[in-house]
Amino acid sequence: MALVLQLAVSPAWAAADDWDKPHNWKHPEAMAAIPASARALEAFVPKGWRIEQRVPGHLDGDAVRDIVLVLRQADPANIRRGEPLPEDVEVDLNPRIVLGLLKTPAGYRVVARNDRLIPAPDSELVIDPLDEIVLEKRTLKLTISFFATMGTYYMSTSVFYFRLDDECLHLTRYEDVSLRRNADTEQRKVVEYAFRDDVDQRALAKQQKLKPVAGLCFEELGDAWETKW
Repeated sequence: MALVLQLAVSPAWAAADDWDKPHNWKHPEAMAAIPASARALEAFVPKGWRIEQRVPGHLDGDAVRDIVLVLRQADPANIRRGEPLPEDVEVDLNPRIVLGLLKTPAGYRVVARNDRLIPAPDSELVIDPLDEIVLEKRTLKLTISFFATMGTYYMSTSVFYFRLDDECLHLTRYEDVSLRRNADTEQRKVVEYAFRDDVDQRALAKQQKLKPVAGLCFEELGDAWETKW
């Protein structure tokens, strides 16, 4: 088993200028249809999509509860039944969009959105990758896994932690455990990211001569299965 620990600090404390541009979207029509703000949650759902999960909690520091929405495409062509699945089983391969919404007096306002981070499997032999999404104590925790019933012994679980920081839902911690079920090759990786006001972590990184890693906002993250952290 291998364990990698890393403390990462963003020197610029800013996202890429084009993080929210359509050419970075996996589903540009759906993403472009999502308004910046709206009174009702249903107004954030593009045509052909549905609300799969509503995750209430606090993204900012006020006393009003915010919400994270998991949207899922509702395309019947992405529902798989029959061989090689059991008769009573169907698999939904439709993609997802995650929205972070701040509660406002007029309704809700989008502060984060991503249509790439949660992978969309292209095979019914791959288990649904979304394990868990939780919003507690101003921290969004998103757990994504990979497990295939056939074709590979590889499996993994990745956990992403985010916290709102000056209009950026900032990645603060990344954990990953991967292994091959037919061999003793487990690997664990933990990466800590510092807030810009976290003086202690910045000082520790400088003292240990760690290489700075660019900070990431929620919108910047790509496919959890394909991105190398």
